[in-house]
Amino acid sequence: MREISPQQIILATALQEQWPRLDILYINAGDVTHKPLGEWNEQAFDRLMNTNLKGPFFLIKALLPMLSNPSSVIVCGSVNARIGLPQSSAYAASKAALLSLARTLSAELHPLGIRVNGLSPGPTETPALNKLSGGENEDKLREDIRALVHIGRLGTPYELAKAAVFLASDESSFVVGIESLVDGGVGNL
Repeated sequence: MREISPQQIILATALQEQWPRLDILYINAGDVTHKPLGEWNEQAFDRLMNTNLKGPFFLIKALLPMLSNPSSVIVCGSVNARIGLPQSSAYAASKAALLSLARTLSAELHPLGIRVNGLSPGPTETPALNKLSGGENEDKLREDIRALVHIGRLGTPYELAKAAVFLASDESSFVVGIESLVDGGVGNL
């Protein structure tokens, strides 16, 4: 069994050629497949888990020697890990596991000066949103999603970026192992 994939080794090598040390690592892996339980098969489940959990885990491992002291690792979770949205069982489980990974790696890596935190977006206006409907009933899906957001609108990538910049910066030097919800109230209201 491989510990680190050839792609992760190539990425780590390419990054090291550009920058010998990393101060910030933001991992935004995402297979956003949503479908009813009865439509899942093992191959699709494994693909989603490989993208959303296994990939980030082994990427952090591959890049660990490059991470500075201090440094910040941010994993992109999802509010779906908290809300029980129908047809999101595998996706939500993968993101819940990733957020748990952020907490546990925080305890393991903080002696090396590495902070690990999770950033969990709510419904955000990105191309990934378009993939949920597969082109069918897209307007209806957008309305259903917008109805989940208590402030009445989707988030923007810029709003997420500001939260990521905070978690990456020295301003959050005392923030370790958290999940920052940037979700318009979806996960808490």
